[in-house]
Amino acid sequence: MSLGLFNCINQTVTKCHGRRTFSFTSAMLSGHNKWSTIKHDKAINDTKRNVIATKHSRTIIANAKIGGPDPNSNSGLYNAIESAKRASVPKRVIENALRRASGISVSGDKKLEPVLYEIIGPAGVAILVEALTDNKSRTAGEIRRVMGKNGMALGSTLFCFDRMGVVRVSRKQGSQDLITLETVLDDAIEAGADDVNEILAKNESGHDDDAVAAVAAADDNHVDTYEEPTNNVYELLIEDPSRTVEVADAMKTKFGYEIAGAAIEYFPRSDTAVKVAEEQGKLLQKGLTQIDELDDIQNVYNNAI
Repeated sequence: MSLGLFNCINQTVTKCHGRRTFSFTSAMLSGHNKWSTIKHDKAINDTKRNVIATKHSRTIIANAKIGGPDPNSNSGLYNAIESAKRASVPKRVIENALRRASGISVSGDKKLEPVLYEIIGPAGVAILVEALTDNKSRTAGEIRRVMGKNGMALGSTLFCFDRMGVVRVSRKQGSQDLITLETVLDDAIEAGADDVNEILAKNESGHDDDAVAAVAAADDNHVDTYEEPTNNVYELLIEDPSRTVEVADAMKTKFGYEIAGAAIEYFPRSDTAVKVAEEQGKLLQKGLTQIDELDDIQNVYNNAI
């Protein structure tokens, strides 16, 4: 979710800090202990599962807050839940996400409140942090600790962003056929969207499909070891956020698209973008990641390029 080189909205990293110290002799060096290897592999797999679960949980929360908690009347939420199920996200994670979107904590005894933090990062980068918390003091304290370690400070940054609705589509319902930007753009304008961004699909190697095609065309001996091209994702931008559900429903019911997600998000304004040098970029990336790891954080936006 056109968001900048260092944008961490769709780059969530989940915590897995537990470590165990093993006592061994010279005959059992690190890496040769079978139990240690199993534990290490399990930790990696658990982390990957947690990352996936967190990503889907946030998508469910965003869609529920936009169109309501009933998936029967909220197409974006329905698709978000179905996507989570296909990814084997546990039922309790989905249920907890719905509770959080309704303003109820997982334990059920405290109301959750949305909070927006404005932060100035390294090189003057503008940062916005959306949180959903049952304890504002705790969340603020956790964010301040991260800020203090990464050259960040509280400051006015909201003016650097536009708050817009966004609907994401990648294919027509019941079809795996690729769709083109021209087709989506025509339908999106008729549905009431103001603009469309195209996000090139990545295959398993991490290359976008256009880049793979270019390599193949330039090299007659090129052997394509990549996966078949996957659908690009198209972001429909709506300047009036209150019309997000209306546009999503039109794309689904009138034009037959499968809705990958619908939300209200902050997009950095191009006239306020900040170019960041490599060293400052590393510090910025570290700070953004650490903020995003905090339990109460929903989304992190920035205007770095």
